[in-house]
Amino acid sequence: MPSCMSSIVCTHWQWLKGPTALAGKFHDRKGGRSVVVESICEEDMYIWRIFSKVSGSYNDMSALACSPMILDVKAGLRRPRNMKYTLNGRTCRLHYYTADQGYPLHALFAIPHPNPVTPKRRLYNRKQQAFWTDAERFSSVMPSRFNIILRPARFTTTLRIINTGKAVAILHNMAIECTRSPF
Repeated sequence: MPSCMSSIVCTHWQWLKGPTALAGKFHDRKGGRSVVVESICEEDMYIWRIFSKVSGSYNDMSALACSPMILDVKAGLRRPRNMKYTLNGRTCRLHYYTADQGYPLHALFAIPHPNPVTPKRRLYNRKQQAFWTDAERFSSVMPSRFNIILRPARFTTTLRIINTGKAVAILHNMAIECTRSPF
């Protein structure tokens, strides 16, 4: 996909033993407590951005509204590229991310067509879905590589959850850089 930077996904990290005073704020749709983690990763699962300061009651669209990336775009702090490309019949200069159907209709996200009738739209949906599955794969690989994510009962504060998420992302990127080819 031309000018696509990477894939974006929001996942929930369960917080089993969180403080009861914060139970309403971190209450998710499944009845537990969780923290929403927004991550942007490449096809080899290298993490470009991780944002985990959002309480679990938020859905993906609400979590994106609090994201520093979206706030920078809305404030005009993100500069367009010099190279132009055409996407869906429109000439664009911004980079974009692949995302699933739960994200807003924004020039920053390449989401699949809801009802692909033409062969061109079906081909686009297949390519977009193949590129976006890298982010979904990342969401399942992280807990299997780093067992601390599966044990959220150890975390007593949200700051500790955020710092642990950052540390795990740094360790994960170090492991990915070691497996990358120098060529």
